[in-house]
Amino acid sequence: MNFLGHDLTFWVALVGAAIIRVATSPFHSWTRSIVMVVTSVFFAWLLTDPVLAWLGLDPAVYKAAVGGILALTADGLVRWVLNLSNDPAKILDVWQKFRNGGSK
Repeated sequence: MNFLGHDLTFWVALVGAAIIRVATSPFHSWTRSIVMVVTSVFFAWLLTDPVLAWLGLDPAVYKAAVGGILALTADGLVRWVLNLSNDPAKILDVWQKFRNGGSK
């Protein structure tokens, strides 16, 4: 079975990871949980193929695993980026740390 260009194991990995993310989250409102699942699945769906290409991994072997990892981390990464965007000084600080190998 193929849905939106991905097989069933990919979708099971994404949804399973999103459910684990919600179950382990300190945020337990229905609205927040739904947004978390949608965010996790959407960004994992969007970024799995580019990440596989960037890392040079074989999609036949690693697609479901990378998608699951992205689904687990996507909500946190989106929240981190949104928090950074509220304060441009934080963006500059993160960029300087990145360029200096983690030290200021």
